[in-house]
Amino acid sequence: MQLREPTGLDDGSFLFDYTLKSYPPGCTAFQKELLMGVYSLQNYNLWHEDRSSMSQSLEARVPFLDHRLVEYLAGIPPQHHATLFWNKTIIREMAKTWLPAEYCDRNKSHATEPSRYNPMKRRMIQRVFPEFQDKYLTSPNQMLLDIDPATLQDWFEQVTHNPQDRDACEHLLSAITMTVFKQLCYNRTSQLPNDNWSGYFNQRFSS
Repeated sequence: MQLREPTGLDDGSFLFDYTLKSYPPGCTAFQKELLMGVYSLQNYNLWHEDRSSMSQSLEARVPFLDHRLVEYLAGIPPQHHATLFWNKTIIREMAKTWLPAEYCDRNKSHATEPSRYNPMKRRMIQRVFPEFQDKYLTSPNQMLLDIDPATLQDWFEQVTHNPQDRDACEHLLSAITMTVFKQLCYNRTSQLPNDNWSGYFNQRFSS
């Protein structure tokens, strides 16, 4: 399996010049897919992301691009996953080489946004909630809701009449977003009629 692309330069050089001719013995289909990903991350994550972000005058970072890091993590035996991966233990322990324990062991905090975004979020909710209510708070789409419709309505009232209630705004936006996403997941087979992952894996790893 050849993983390289021509650069188009006069020297005949290639991008991502790596040939994967065989897999280690006993590889499962999942492990083969991981191994392919190790040597193709830069094919998309860096090459296309860099151009896309630059076109929008943005500076972005792609995590875990170094294939050595991916290989190391993928090679950790499953029996150690719960100990090392939960609560970022493996990262915290590594960081203690350079940082005081008080920083490495502190709880993770959520990212915050400037308060100037609040009016924009309120306007978004006021514009989309009536249509969301018509589509998702009635049968048959009500099955997609994980929250009682009365609670959603209460949050909307708080957003409308109490501009300082930031929690209601955040809760309602999250509920709307996840409900729409859930509906898209339920309907993905009709949107992607040729999406056949079983056939994909069988064809790719049959040899």
